[in-house]
Amino acid sequence: MARNHLRAIGCATLAALHVPLPCRQKEPKSRPPASCAGWHPGYDWSHNSRPFVAPRWRGAVGHDKEPVFRRTEVQQHDGRNGSIWVTYRDGVYDITEYLTKHPGGQLILQAAGGPVDGWWKHWAQHHLSPEVAAALETLRIGRLLDYEAEEDLERYGGGAWEAEQTAPGREESRRTGVILSEVPFQTETCLSEMAEEFLTPKGKLYVRNHAPVPAIETSTDHILTFVSEGGPEVDLTLGELQKRFPSQRITSILQCTGNRAADNIVANGYRSSRFVGGDGEWSGAGMLGNASWSGFRLDDVLHMLFPSVSTLSAAAVQELHLTLEGADGFYTSIPLSLALDKSADCILATHMNGEELTPDHGYPVRALLPGVAGARNVKWLTKLTIGKESDAPWTANYYRDAGRSAPIFDLPMNSLILSPEPGAWLDASASAVEVRGVAYAGGGPHAIQAVELSADKGQSWQRATCLFEEIPKDDRRGPCRAWVRFESVVRLPPSGSGVRGSGKVSGAPLTELWCRALDVSGHVQPECSGPNDGYIYNGYHRVPLVRTLKPPLATPG
Repeated sequence: MARNHLRAIGCATLAALHVPLPCRQKEPKSRPPASCAGWHPGYDWSHNSRPFVAPRWRGAVGHDKEPVFRRTEVQQHDGRNGSIWVTYRDGVYDITEYLTKHPGGQLILQAAGGPVDGWWKHWAQHHLSPEVAAALETLRIGRLLDYEAEEDLERYGGGAWEAEQTAPGREESRRTGVILSEVPFQTETCLSEMAEEFLTPKGKLYVRNHAPVPAIETSTDHILTFVSEGGPEVDLTLGELQKRFPSQRITSILQCTGNRAADNIVANGYRSSRFVGGDGEWSGAGMLGNASWSGFRLDDVLHMLFPSVSTLSAAAVQELHLTLEGADGFYTSIPLSLALDKSADCILATHMNGEELTPDHGYPVRALLPGVAGARNVKWLTKLTIGKESDAPWTANYYRDAGRSAPIFDLPMNSLILSPEPGAWLDASASAVEVRGVAYAGGGPHAIQAVELSADKGQSWQRATCLFEEIPKDDRRGPCRAWVRFESVVRLPPSGSGVRGSGKVSGAPLTELWCRALDVSGHVQPECSGPNDGYIYNGYHRVPLVRTLKPPLATPG
């Protein structure tokens, strides 16, 4: 867990430097507790903690005088007569009023009139979330009379997820990344690993799963179903798609919508983020990668299968969406106009850097939408539907902009310092430091022009050298969505300048590096971006450095 501790050191050092951020909100007097009796906080997601075994949530506590019900009675409350009940273990819960507040939206109706246990076995985060426990504590209305504990254990297990932890292809992810969660599996790549290469090796690319990885054995026989609402379904195997459409290669970043969640909390306060108390609260900048993706152009496939879309007016296309469904149960939608836009370069990707996708990255096929938030790049694709906007919780509730008024699609322009890492130790006498990083335009229409670095809190800026020559000529028809690597030797402020730390002991704050990107239209990355529920933060990347009077023998932490 050294890397987790190192990131925490970086955040603590940032606070110690007392850097004023203009958009910071007033903090609450105390952080609201995110706990509930019966859940299990503080799991050790370290490399030595596997196999991870944790109990299922025990359920809300009942009492001797509470009402009792049989399963046949619960089944009558399946929503058709207005009320909706579900069971979990021996408890009966009335979720009729709670349905409008359920973060998972209508998905809970799949268990209406019956047990949620099976669904929770798939969406295992329910067993780890304090919010789930807190919500159900208030909804329990009675006890199942015909509940059998032994039958329950045999059917749903005791809460061991070893099989999910041993999914193939994770060895390098565990070696080169920070594990944010084991259930579901989530990692962020260590910044030092991201700095090594222009293309992120598939084993190093961050992982963001919402459920267990589907077991898909072969690629050529994998079926994709295409449908336009009101029309017949069309089933095509990947092998058939390969025969009909040429493979296209697009170089693009892939970024989790919640990347830099910790930076957002530092800038905008705890109240600004829905990540507080969850696995991603202290996620840094490593849920990002850059790769060469190969597959079939989505616009070509849709135009061939549904010729009528070519006759639709622009206004009609704007009203339609394309819902993307994955084999893991995750689904969301994107505007149909995005899917049909040739300059958007959307593809049904089957390969990354010339190799088949790994199971964690969507084998055998995923959506790759350059410059679009990672949550829309659905993995393990099984179905694509033209119609209305998806009612999925990942569209209607999660991954939405400030005020949750609309789904997030385009990523903003951003830049990151990858080396040195936050909290790095620097010799007290140093007058300069070597800096490496990346910048990218996100979903914007304009390419990156330059990157600037500051070591004196923005009083002066130094231009970095951008390695534009690394960006390959591929099959893209729109703006470049790859990242641009940059490097520089940044002059540090002299002692006594007021911006260089004056602490005389090792570990004292020394200075802080900032970076910002500029595009060809003159737009500049903002010093601080709005909260957006903690999503897509793109304020200046700030890397605190600390003093050492002599080189440390080992990395602190």
